[in-house]
Amino acid sequence: MANRKGRLQTLHRSNSMERPPVMGGLRIVLLGKSLSENCEVGNIMLGEAMFDSEAPPDQVQRRRRMHKTVINVPHLLQRHLSDHQITQTVRECVNLSYPGPHVVVLLLKHDQCSREDQQHVEKVLHSFSERVYKHTMVLTTQEPDSIVSDVLKEIIKKCFNNHYNLKQSSSSAGLREKLENFAQNNSKHYLACDEFEGSEISRTKQVTEEGES
Repeated sequence: MANRKGRLQTLHRSNSMERPPVMGGLRIVLLGKSLSENCEVGNIMLGEAMFDSEAPPDQVQRRRRMHKTVINVPHLLQRHLSDHQITQTVRECVNLSYPGPHVVVLLLKHDQCSREDQQHVEKVLHSFSERVYKHTMVLTTQEPDSIVSDVLKEIIKKCFNNHYNLKQSSSSAGLREKLENFAQNNSKHYLACDEFEGSEISRTKQVTEEGES
């Protein structure tokens, strides 16, 4: 009996170690190609300069302020990444936003959206979940009168026309309000990433978790 109780306690401790802590509040995964741009936008989302633009360009950073958590992934939309690198990075995003992100933000440029870019973006999104588009918002930072490419229009349409142009906002608070409203419209439901459900957490040198409060 004592041995059985000991095995159960050991199993309970093992399962507790494998389950990530639930991240409270609004959880956002920010995807892009440029470290400096991602850090700038991530800081706007948090309302404070918390992301390090001097960090390695392939480093995943998580910052939390008040009721908002932002997982900054400045390299995942680069087309040279292998399928394995995409899967591993998406796994990290899911673990860091456990039990799943409320919003996935695509930071895209009008002049950097080719058909190849579109295919890569779709591959990355599908790595999260087949239901990802309902939780995805396209964010652009160029002037609103810029010519929007047909490819970018198609990506925005797939994301149920959830698009925000940062240049159109008179204040940085506009983006934060947009994200809150977006999550509210989804009834605060997070994106369930079934493929990674129950996966063991991997904490690597690629991930930093500074500045959380």
